Amino acid sequence: MLTRRTFLNGAACASALRPLPGRAGPDADWNAHRVEVAAHLEVVVDRRFAPSAVLAECARRAGVRVHAVEDDLSALWHAQLDALWRRPAIVTAGLTTYGPRFCVEQLARGYDMRLIYAGEHQPIGALGAVEHRLRGPTSMVERAGGFATRDFALCLVEIWSAPIATKAYRRTIEWTVRSSEAGMGGTLHSWLIVPRRLV
Repeated sequence: MLTRRTFLNGAACASALRPLPGRAGPDADWNAHRVEVAAHLEVVVDRRFAPSAVLAECARRAGVRVHAVEDDLSALWHAQLDALWRRPAIVTAGLTTYGPRFCVEQLARGYDMRLIYAGEHQPIGALGAVEHRLRGPTSMVERAGGFATRDFALCLVEIWSAPIATKAYRRTIEWTVRSSEAGMGGTLHSWLIVPRRLV
């Protein structure tokens, strides 16, 4: 269901992938990258979980194509991913359970693609606390500070929009942060797979 919070998050996600106006120099390259991400990003979400619904709405409002699955990835794989990955420059991200994330990571190797970012988002206790364990390029993971104050699904779009054609992707770090998230419904995994030539 589209709530007021989801709507506001969607607007923010759209702006996260929209070029910044009237900037030159390094910002111009950043703007070009942001447009390229929106054009080539494919997002996979598990429709059974509320954070995935938030992410899906955000991505759609930003012009990103969204694929909804449950625990089984085979139908999406045969219908779309196989063909998509045969095209150049496709970047695939997701917020799913561990099974689909593992499958996508293994399948990607056959297309000269690799997993460069992975996050585990695990509910802790009964009060809505969530522990986020992230591993990936410094330029991405350092953006996770926003998890503490906003829906982490919204922050994922910003993390995935970090510049990808840079040497920074070779510097991998791990970071753990906690937030308060209502209605998680279970442990989720976020991930990003890119063509090897980009990194």
